Amino acid sequence: MADGLKYITEIRTYFALFTTEIRLASNSGYHDINLYAEILFIPIMNALFTTEKASFKRLEIDKKNTEAIDLGCQNSKIAFQITSTKSALKIKNTLEKFIKKELYKNYDRLYILIIDDEYKSSLKTTDLNEYLKEISNKNNKDLGNFKFESSHIWNISTLVNEIGNHLDIDSLFNIHEYLGKEYPKLKFNQDISSEDLIFIQSLNKKLQEISNIKDAFNYLFNKFEELKVIPHTFLSKLYPLSKTNNSKSHYSDFSLYTDNKDLYNYFKELIKKDISELDETNKKIVDFFGHNLFHHLYLFNSNEERLCIHTLFSREQCNCVRCTFERFDFTQSINKLIGTNKNQENYDALKNAYMHYQYGNFKTSILLYKELREKFKAEKKYVSYFICEHNLFRLNTIIKRYGYGKEWEKIKEGLNDIDLDKILHHLKSIQNIEPEICTVLDWIADSKFIDKTIWKILKLIDECREIYINDQNGNWSNNNSLNELLDTVAQLSLFIDGNLIIYDIFLEFTTVIQKGFEGIVALYSISNEDSSKEEFFNEYILRLIIKFGEPEKILKILESYNLKELKLSPPSHGNNVEVFNKMKNFFTSFNILEDLINEQISQSQIYYLRDKTNKLVSNQILILSRLNISTNELNQILSNVIEQLLKSSTLNSRTINYVNELLKFKGEQINIKNLEQILNLSLNKEQLKNNFTLFQHCTYWLQQKNYEITSEGILKNIDLLIDSLSTNKRILKEDNLLYFHRIAPLDYKEKIRAGILKRLNENFEHDLYYDSVLFEIINYEQYFNQYMSLIQNFWHTKGYIFSKDDKQDQNFILNHFIRLIYSYNVTLSTVEISSLHNNVPYYEWLLNLDTFDYNKFNPYWIMEYPSETYYLTFKKHPILINKVKEALEEKYIEGLAKIFIKYLA
Repeated sequence: MADGLKYITEIRTYFALFTTEIRLASNSGYHDINLYAEILFIPIMNALFTTEKASFKRLEIDKKNTEAIDLGCQNSKIAFQITSTKSALKIKNTLEKFIKKELYKNYDRLYILIIDDEYKSSLKTTDLNEYLKEISNKNNKDLGNFKFESSHIWNISTLVNEIGNHLDIDSLFNIHEYLGKEYPKLKFNQDISSEDLIFIQSLNKKLQEISNIKDAFNYLFNKFEELKVIPHTFLSKLYPLSKTNNSKSHYSDFSLYTDNKDLYNYFKELIKKDISELDETNKKIVDFFGHNLFHHLYLFNSNEERLCIHTLFSREQCNCVRCTFERFDFTQSINKLIGTNKNQENYDALKNAYMHYQYGNFKTSILLYKELREKFKAEKKYVSYFICEHNLFRLNTIIKRYGYGKEWEKIKEGLNDIDLDKILHHLKSIQNIEPEICTVLDWIADSKFIDKTIWKILKLIDECREIYINDQNGNWSNNNSLNELLDTVAQLSLFIDGNLIIYDIFLEFTTVIQKGFEGIVALYSISNEDSSKEEFFNEYILRLIIKFGEPEKILKILESYNLKELKLSPPSHGNNVEVFNKMKNFFTSFNILEDLINEQISQSQIYYLRDKTNKLVSNQILILSRLNISTNELNQILSNVIEQLLKSSTLNSRTINYVNELLKFKGEQINIKNLEQILNLSLNKEQLKNNFTLFQHCTYWLQQKNYEITSEGILKNIDLLIDSLSTNKRILKEDNLLYFHRIAPLDYKEKIRAGILKRLNENFEHDLYYDSVLFEIINYEQYFNQYMSLIQNFWHTKGYIFSKDDKQDQNFILNHFIRLIYSYNVTLSTVEISSLHNNVPYYEWLLNLDTFDYNKFNPYWIMEYPSETYYLTFKKHPILINKVKEALEEKYIEGLAKIFIKYLA
C-alpha cells in the first residue's frame, strides 16, 4: 500500500510538471508538444481500459475525417480527444464535429481529456444530452448507442484518480517507470537522484571519519575550494550538517533543520560569543552559513529552541569590494576595486575579477581570469580553474557586441577556442581527481543544478497563479508554496551570484528571478481573509528583483496583480531600514558610478554599466512606488532620486518616466518641495522633451495640495501658449496648457478659459472642446449640439477585432463622446442614439446598455475602452453584470476577470 501511494504521488507530480510544460509551450506559440501529448497517453489509456482489451492508436493518417478525436480504439469502441484548450465551447465544437463526421458509428463512447490540473466543465449531462439531440436533429443523424456524459470530461486530476482507483500495484509501477523513461526531463522531481546519493555517500564516508566538527568543516572548505555556496539538496545531507546518510536534515525558510545534536550544541556555544572573539576557522564556518542563507538552526525531535545564527553574521560590517557593492555603496566599492593589491588570496582574486565584470570593466576582468586560470591549474585547484574558464566563456559571449579594434583583439585572444565540454572531459580523465570534484564541475558546466531549479520554480509559479485565481474567484486556499518558492529562488541566485559565476546577465536567470517575484506577488495579493495570505513581503526577493529584474516585466507583474502596496516585515526585523539604507547608499554614491559610466563610454564605447544602472534606478523607483514606508523616509529617498535624475546624463527617458508610478501610488505622500522638483524635471529634462506624461501627473498632485504657480518663467510661458490659441497653428496638446490650468493662479485660469472659448467660437474643434470639458474649464452644455452633430458625420471605417470573428467599425471620436455623456449622466433620445451608432452593435450597446439585445453581446467589448468612467457606468446596469458573469463562468478571460472583480462584482 505504501508503494502504491508513492507511485501515485510521483505520477501526479509527473503530470503536474507535464501540464506546466504544455502551458509554457502553448503560451510561447509552440504546439508540437501537444502532438507528443497524444502519444504519451496511449499506454496509460490502454492500461485504464485493459478489461475492454483496449489498444488505442493515434488517428493521424486520416486526420481530416477524424479531426474531432486524437486517439481511438476499435476493440473497445472508445475515442479520446486530448486538448489544452479549456472551454465549454471547445467541448461543444468537438461534439458537433464528432456527429458531422459520423464517428459515432465507430465509437460508442467519447472522452475529452483537458491537459490541466483543476479545470472543471460547467456542462451537465442533461445539457449535453440536449445539445447532442439538437445536433443530431439538425444534421439528420441517428446516434444509436453513442453516449457522452459530463463524467466523460476529464482533467489531469481525474486521470490520476482513475489510475489510482482502478489499477493494481504492478500497473502503477509500470506507468511510473514508463513516465520516467518516456519523459526524462521529469526525473528531477526526485530531490536526490541516484547519482546525487553516490556523491553524498562518498563524501560522508570521509567526513564521518573526522570526529571534530571544526575539522570536518575545514575538510569541506578544502574540498569545494572557492565555492562559497553548495546546493542545499546536497549540503543539508552532508556531515556535520546531518548525522547520517539517511538523515531527514533539510533546508527550509532560511533555516537548517538538523538531526546532529553535536552541531546544534556547537552553535549554541558559538552564538554566546561576540564575532570578534571567534578564531579564523569559526569565522569561516559562520561565513559559510551566511553565504548559504542558514540564518536559523533547529534540532529535530527536540524541545530545544531555535538558534539565531544570523546574529553572528558580519557581512553588513564588512567593507570589502563585494559587500559594499551589495550594499550599493559604490563610492567605497569602486575605490576598493581601483586600489586592489595583486597579491591576494584565491577567493579575493576571483572576487575582484568578478567585480570588474559587474562594473563593466571587461578588459580587466578577462585579463585577471586568464592569469588566475593558469595559477589554479598549476595548483591543481580544478573547481576554481573551471570557474575561470566558464566565466571567460561567458564573457566572450557578452563582449561580442563590444570590443572592436586591435587592443580588443589581443585581449579576446583564445576566448573563441574555449570548449567547456572538452575541458570538463579532460579534467575527469585526470587520474587523481576525486569523483566529488567531478560532480561539482558538472553542476557548473552542464547547468544541471540551474536547469533543475528553473523547472521546479516554473512548477511552483503555476501553483501560485492557480491559488491566486481561485482566491479571486471567491474560493478558499491553503498556501503552502511560498517557503518552497523562496528557498528555490534563493538557492539558484546564491549558487550563481554567491559562487561568482557569470550567469546573472543571461535570460534564463533573469526570467527565473522575475517568475519567482511573480509567484510571491500572487500569494501576497490573496484577498480572502480565510485563506493563508502572506502578510509581509520577503525582503531578500525584493533585493534580487532590484538587482536582476527587467523593469518592464516588474511593472507588468505589479499591474497584473493590481498590487498597490508592498509591506515588509516589522521594523524590529530591520528590513525597512536595510532597504531604505541601500536606496540611500545608491543615490548618494551615484556620482562615482556615473563617472565610471562616462569613462567607459568615451574610451571603449561600452554601454553595459549604463544599461545596468538604468535598470537599477528603474527597479528601485518601481519598488519605492509600492513600498510601505513612512512619509519622511519616502521624501528623503525621493529627494536623492530627483537630484540624480535632474543632473544625470546617462539615465534615459524610460527610466525617468517610472517616476509616474511614484506619483500614481505615492502622490499623496510626496511633499510640495519634491513635487516642485518633479515639475522642474518634467519641463526641463532633455530626455522628456516630447513626453508630457510626468508633467501631467505632477500637476494633478500639485492641484490636490492647492499649489499655485509662482515662477515668473512658467507664467510667461503660459501667456505665450494663450496667445497661440488665436493663431491657426494649434500647439495646445503639445504644450499642455490644460494641465497648467490645474495649478495656475486664478487670473491665469480665467485667461486660459477665455482663450479657449475664443478659439472654439472662431473654429470649433471637437478635441479641444472634449478636453476642456473634462478639465472642467468650460461647461459641457456649451457647444454640446455642435459636438454631437460633428460626430454623426465623422465615421472611421477601420475594421477592429474585439475577439476572433468580431470585426466592427471603430469611431474614435464617438468613444470620447460616450465617455463624456457617461461622466455627466446625459440622457439621449432614441432618435439621437440611432443617428450616432451607425448600426454598429458595439456602439448600439454602449449608447443603450439596458435595452440592447444581449444575444449579440461580446464580453470582449468590456475591455475595449479602459476607462474607469465606463466601468462605473457599467456597474449601474445589472443585466450587463449578469452577462459578464455568465461569460466568465463559460470561459475564464483574465483581463475581463480583473475588471469584473475590481469594478463590477
